[in-house]
Amino acid sequence: MFVKDIMFKNITSVEEDAELKYLIKILVRQRRDTLPVVSKDNEYIGLIGVQDILNASVPGFCKVCSMVFMPNSKMLMKGLKKVSDKKVKSFLKKIPTVTEKDTAIHAANLMIRKGLQTVAVLKGKKLVGMVNLVDFLASLLNDYTITGNY
Repeated sequence: MFVKDIMFKNITSVEEDAELKYLIKILVRQRRDTLPVVSKDNEYIGLIGVQDILNASVPGFCKVCSMVFMPNSKMLMKGLKKVSDKKVKSFLKKIPTVTEKDTAIHAANLMIRKGLQTVAVLKGKKLVGMVNLVDFLASLLNDYTITGNY
């Protein structure tokens, strides 16, 4: 099974020059926590998500926080307002990518090793899809249900 068999192609992305407040609106509208960032030519640049926004708002927050600790809401709001007009490209993280021709198990191994839930699928430098661990697990279940194979 290959990445092209399990990836989703109908993806929402954000351009690198978009403001952080615009990104947040898209994340809310799409009910996502991470989006790919592309150039005007749809060339993949990286991923940005809620954790990146939190870290930009309160530097170091995601490195030291746990589910038990959150900065007070005033501190978070003040930090968020300070960065909300900045460009998305300022907060990108470089994430490994896969191609449509890579095996699904390669993509899953990559995500597990790097602690990722999602990776971008590229054709050359162009973003053509996304694949996540849930897609991989569902594909295994469907394969097992249909063929009886693991």
